[in-house]
Amino acid sequence: MIPATQRKLDQARANFRHLHVSARAIPLDRGECDRLLGEFLSAAYSVVDVMKYEIGKPWVDRWWSKRSDDEQALRSFMREQRRIEVHYQGAAVNTEQQEIPYWDYLLRTDWKRSGGTNGRSFFSGPVGTEMPCTPVTMPI
Repeated sequence: MIPATQRKLDQARANFRHLHVSARAIPLDRGECDRLLGEFLSAAYSVVDVMKYEIGKPWVDRWWSKRSDDEQALRSFMREQRRIEVHYQGAAVNTEQQEIPYWDYLLRTDWKRSGGTNGRSFFSGPVGTEMPCTPVTMPI
């Protein structure tokens, strides 16, 4: 049983879930994403440190030395990003625009979630008629 390690791992998972949701929000709140990224990096990187305290450094060092090159490279990358996040200007973040269907855009904005349609069909015309709906793709 390694309760402290499990708690830290759960914390990292929760931070990642929140980060994932926040990064998909429209409009993107860059400050919120940066804060959540910092919390995720700190929690995730410290999992191995907590394991060393809880299980013992020799065992964890042997276990870690058997991890794949990709896993070790990822941990090194995360360590560097965490160092930059904590001590300097923030972690390096790549952003890009993507296109999503208009209805997905509406569902991911506060407008739709808050009932912005006021009960009306967004694509309705005069009473009893429906306007043809052409799929629209929005850059985000």
